[in-house]
Amino acid sequence: MGTITEEIVTSERVTEMALVLTPHEQAVLLARLHENLESMERDSEHEAAWGAEIERRVREVENGEVELIDHDVVMREAREHLAKLRLARQ
Repeated sequence: MGTITEEIVTSERVTEMALVLTPHEQAVLLARLHENLESMERDSEHEAAWGAEIERRVREVENGEVELIDHDVVMREAREHLAKLRLARQ
């Protein structure tokens, strides 16, 4: 039998290997797998939420519901606003 990198690892093989672990090692493995699944679910939920947000924003632009502002204008206004805040703190 070769090393794990040399074998084709199937879920059945992983299960067999996990079953020979100590109860503590199995608990650690289970916790890591559970954490990974939760992370994947959160990522999927975030992707779906961002997809909906992007669709909403595109729809608003296409329907003329929002005003698009040029990047240079936004940056200039942001710098001016920050400069005023700095002056007010002095």
